[in-house]
Amino acid sequence: MEQPKRARGRPNGPGIDDTESLAAVAEKLATDSSMPPMKAMGLVADELGLRPSRDSAIRRLKRKWDKEGTGLLAAARQRIAAEQMRRAAEVTAEYLKRWQEKMNSPEVIEFVRVMDKYAKFAREFAMSPKMAEFVRQMDDHSRKIQEVAVILGRDPVWSRPGVISIPKLY
Repeated sequence: MEQPKRARGRPNGPGIDDTESLAAVAEKLATDSSMPPMKAMGLVADELGLRPSRDSAIRRLKRKWDKEGTGLLAAARQRIAAEQMRRAAEVTAEYLKRWQEKMNSPEVIEFVRVMDKYAKFAREFAMSPKMAEFVRQMDDHSRKIQEVAVILGRDPVWSRPGVISIPKLY
């Protein structure tokens, strides 16, 4: 039986599947945008122990990268972004779970109850007749100090709006 004739010219490449290697190169480039593609290929060749030789493996990866690299890099960036979003969601969910547990703890509930009690007391005191009398007396006192300062030809010094400091009267 007669054998089929061989095709002329240089034979096609060895048919090595570099899908995993190219994906690793894309992953490296996606995580470190300052890294040049050739350096990433060298690192991948060293990590995966590509054969027949390191240099020929890098050249082979470069040829394949020139054809498929853009798509692989975009896919790697998309994978990394999705992974970062997943991790952020996990961390946020864990944080919210812990926060909810702490907010529902007996200590926090008791603290809020006590603070509500003090806030109610402060509101009642601020609206009480005694506080109104105190504010009126302070206003009268401030007015008198201002009148004396004007009589002596001195301007009262205002340290904060609504608060007068006593001027030197001698």
